[in-house]
Amino acid sequence: MLKIESRCISQKRCFAYTILLFILAGIFEIGGGYLLWLWLREGRELIFAFAGAIIGSVEIL
Repeated sequence: MLKIESRCISQKRCFAYTILLFILAGIFEIGGGYLLWLWLREGRELIFAFAGAIIGSVEIL
């Protein structure tokens, strides 16, 4: 698990860290949705749905 501290060394570093987390959350959300789409519309195996649900829920944690 990631340990996130409330204080940062500099304001620029905090801003860069926040942007990085935002981008990572977007990638996980889009990737999970895409896997669910492959299962639902393209007729892929059920494992795609499970993987999409898990990957899509990572951002909630």
